[in-house]
Amino acid sequence: MSVIPWNKQYGETLTQTLERFRLTYPEYSEARVTYAGRLDPLAHGLMLLLTGEDVYHKESYLKLDKVYEVDVLFGMTTDTYDILGMIDGTFQELLLLDGDTVHAVLGTLVGKSTQTYPPYSSKTVQGKPLWRWAREGSLSTIELPTREIEIYRIELLSTYELNVSDFIRLVEEACNVVRGDFRQNDIRARYNEYFKNHTDNSYQVYRIRVYASSGTYMRSLAHKVGQQLGIGGIALRIHRTHVGEYHL
Repeated sequence: MSVIPWNKQYGETLTQTLERFRLTYPEYSEARVTYAGRLDPLAHGLMLLLTGEDVYHKESYLKLDKVYEVDVLFGMTTDTYDILGMIDGTFQELLLLDGDTVHAVLGTLVGKSTQTYPPYSSKTVQGKPLWRWAREGSLSTIELPTREIEIYRIELLSTYELNVSDFIRLVEEACNVVRGDFRQNDIRARYNEYFKNHTDNSYQVYRIRVYASSGTYMRSLAHKVGQQLGIGGIALRIHRTHVGEYHL
């Protein structure tokens, strides 16, 4: 089996998911294994692992379309465009949000467009990943790269509310599950400081299904939806369900 559909877990880096794969399947412990396409640490779901001769055909697998289910939380922005980031904007006009408005904005995103890479991503500029430029505070000295994407369809699946206590629990879960330096202590402190004065807040979350071309960032999509609504948005949950014809 040279193409292996693999379920990346929430919180894993790509290195960690490959380590878990080799432990699960010792017969591949010495084999060459690579992944076709990336997922953020807080994203989970389908990854294609390539072995054997398919390792040399990685580019063809990278081009496959993707399907995601994304929970977008409105009323806040972070510097990573997801929950594992520093709050850099909050909005109070939450009661003005309704499903018809969200649905209309989602419809404007269908089609071809130019998407800017999120500041915290592995895309390199001058040989250095964007996340390092961001951590060094030098993003303003470069131009954020872009790429052409296509969104084929977006479906609005459901909506729910998230209170502050559940929000804090999800932040703690995110900070605890990732291994390595993701600024966890600073992120916790920023959230806790904000919620001290906003204990009664309730956030609306919309779950959407996105059919998109390869390389489309769901974090950037969540950020853009929030921008167009004028109330900010972050990706609370990202689940990839399909890569081309492959699924779990």
